[in-house]
Amino acid sequence: MKKNLAILSVIILLGVQSLIVTASVEFDNDNKSITSISNNYNMVIITPNQFSSSLNQFIDHKNSIGINTFLKTTEEIYEEYQGRDQAEQIKYYIKESIEQNNISYVLLIGDITKLPIRTSMVEWNYLGLILTQYIKTDLYYSDVFDANGTFCSWDSNNNNLFGEYKWIFETEEDFTYELIDSVDLYPDVGIGRIPCKTNNELDIVINKIIAYEENKASDDWFKKIILMGGDTFPNEGVSEGEFITEYIYNYMAEFDFEPIKLFTSNNKFTMSNINKEWTNGAGFISFSGHGGKYQIATHPYNQNKMNRYYMFYLFGIQNNEKLPVVFLDACETAIQESSFLGLPCFSWLTLKYRNGGSIAVIGNTGYGYSTIISEEIIIGASLLNILFFESYEEEITLSDMFTAAQSKYLDVLPWKDCLTIQEYNLFGDPSLKIGGYT
Repeated sequence: MKKNLAILSVIILLGVQSLIVTASVEFDNDNKSITSISNNYNMVIITPNQFSSSLNQFIDHKNSIGINTFLKTTEEIYEEYQGRDQAEQIKYYIKESIEQNNISYVLLIGDITKLPIRTSMVEWNYLGLILTQYIKTDLYYSDVFDANGTFCSWDSNNNNLFGEYKWIFETEEDFTYELIDSVDLYPDVGIGRIPCKTNNELDIVINKIIAYEENKASDDWFKKIILMGGDTFPNEGVSEGEFITEYIYNYMAEFDFEPIKLFTSNNKFTMSNINKEWTNGAGFISFSGHGGKYQIATHPYNQNKMNRYYMFYLFGIQNNEKLPVVFLDACETAIQESSFLGLPCFSWLTLKYRNGGSIAVIGNTGYGYSTIISEEIIIGASLLNILFFESYEEEITLSDMFTAAQSKYLDVLPWKDCLTIQEYNLFGDPSLKIGGYT
């Protein structure tokens, strides 16, 4: 299929730089074991046994608020279910949990060294310049079924390369795409991950979630949305990050949210202003710009210099229980691979920060792209950012909001953007009721 977008400039965000390239056990037909369970639940927690003892209070809390929750260890899954690797074994178990238990949410506990993540492959061929991206994505676990309702392996040609997809740009304006593997991409269940390495990290996050849900958020802080951005791509004639987040606010205003605009144009995208407003509290934060594993950044209008907010600045935030849901429309903020110093990524630090930070983060596991074609046509990560907030409604759960955005993104585009939809992963509890319970 060929699409001609006459004024399309595709922009790949490379870190903080940019490359502009304009019971009983039996076996079913899927050759896996099935453990028959008759109970109906809302959520299953999948975790290594290492974290099981830390989750008892959390499970009791979830059950007490009507989110019927149970736990399954990865050790049990690996023993009881077949699959080509551990990730596929987990996915088969999720499939069964949907079919047998009618679950809506799956909470993964543990970083990717504790509980595997799927790596998919997207190839860009821009005028002969080939860039291959290996994407870490939990969407693999969420997209359980294909369009026909059968198990979606993400490897229809059985070569152990998952989600293979090619974008081929013949000119700067004309491109074709090819789905080598048959992937559906639509989420069938809400997935969230708490990427902890230790029980102490897990305890911090679990305690934050319980406290958040047990107390209805006060409107004096929750009804604020912090908007952050600047001129993502100088000399393009628009401050993209400011435009995107202003666009988001136009929707959130319908719910009486107050905008806190931390832009480069008003000189408020600074460490002191970000820390002050984050400490004061907000229900949501939307950032649109550049990113890296340890920072977010953007440009003043038509300037090449960067204004940067580094990860360690977060230690100046003291928002305690006034916790926002954060969407980081930027590259690499949710990379889980360990660095040589063992430092967490930006997204994970905001979630596990003891003195506040966030209640949940949606961030990017790799390099992304974004472009504004007109006021009505926006594609890439910034569109997903917009659709996430346009999926908000009062008392919605976190992953219901996120999966709605993912599905809308796939519906809106005339082609399947396998890159963007896979890169954005949710850190946090997928069943979280935004704003807490009364």
